[in-house]
Amino acid sequence: MTLSLFVSAALALISIAVAAAVIRHLRNASRKETQKEQSAPKQTRGEATRNPSGSDRRYHVPEDDGGLGHDVILKEVTTQYANARDRNRDELLMRFKQYMDEKKPFLYDKVSIIKVAEELGTNKTMLSMIVNSEFHMNFRQLMNWYRIREAIQLFEADNSIPLDQLRIRSGFKSPSSFNTAFFRFTGKTPGEYCKLHAK
Repeated sequence: MTLSLFVSAALALISIAVAAAVIRHLRNASRKETQKEQSAPKQTRGEATRNPSGSDRRYHVPEDDGGLGHDVILKEVTTQYANARDRNRDELLMRFKQYMDEKKPFLYDKVSIIKVAEELGTNKTMLSMIVNSEFHMNFRQLMNWYRIREAIQLFEADNSIPLDQLRIRSGFKSPSSFNTAFFRFTGKTPGEYCKLHAK
């Protein structure tokens, strides 16, 4: 487990513990409020219970919370957890991009999101969420995008490379999948693209 994942997990546990403490505090405050209401004179019909601000909503701020209300405490806990989650997400996205550029798993026909997630020390759900939100496509489509990018780079380095070699070396197993993906991401077939950009 990486340091960032450990920190995120620790922050999540702290957030849960704080939330649990707040809930216990709320329950105790609610019981005290109920006891206070039972001992206080009953209101006449139609009379509203008002707080100092003038609204009709009941509220209770414990004396030992430093002047902070429960909503503020919960908001701070939620913000801390969200910040830790976002940092972890950004760090995973950066490692994913680096892994794709350096290891090039898309060149292998058996590449899977589960395998890549394991290599990055995360899980399928988290990696799938990042792929969908950042690249606006699913994992298989993204692998094809990387393959097409690889094919274009290979062609730019050597205009004389045959199309079959271009397909195989960029990770495509069949000509049909190569042609379909190439057209989808470039708007041209591999042959059309190569003729247009040949030096």
